[in-house]
Amino acid sequence: MHVAPQVELTEVARTWLLARARARSLPARLVEPCRVVLLAAEGKQDKEIGLALGIGVQKASRWPKRFLAKGTAGLEKDAPRLGRTPKIKPAQVAEIVDHTLHEAPPQATQSSPRSMAKCAGIGEAGVRRIWHTGYAPVSAFSRLTNSLRSRARVSRSRASCVSGSTASRIRRKPAMTNRSAAA
Repeated sequence: MHVAPQVELTEVARTWLLARARARSLPARLVEPCRVVLLAAEGKQDKEIGLALGIGVQKASRWPKRFLAKGTAGLEKDAPRLGRTPKIKPAQVAEIVDHTLHEAPPQATQSSPRSMAKCAGIGEAGVRRIWHTGYAPVSAFSRLTNSLRSRARVSRSRASCVSGSTASRIRRKPAMTNRSAAA
């Protein structure tokens, strides 16, 4: 049977662990490791610790090792995880961004997600995710069109301010009649 590594506790560490092991307002993820380390300090085996606390043997052996390696800080914060590996490599993202910003497709003013996905060899959703971060293509034509539209809006609003009262320009909606009262 595997015995938990011998944990030697100082008086300060023991009081810190006892305070957290008895706390009722702390989350279980902070209380449980303290209880495991205290039982390991008493010389209990991993299996006994697991049965006493209702946890697995792996978990019972993890916390004393982490406490010996990092001290109380190892119990407060869980170990970092790797996370999911990105399917689209950073070099591929850079290539798509560069292609989006500097090259126009033949027979079009800007790339579509489908055409860019076919060109890059990835899925359409991947291209959309990359563009969603701020690299969406905006053609010169659409920039020009948008600037002309905003200028037209400004000139129309200035013209309306000059030409008479605002009351004559407001369209009124027909009043709603209560059909159920009429019936």
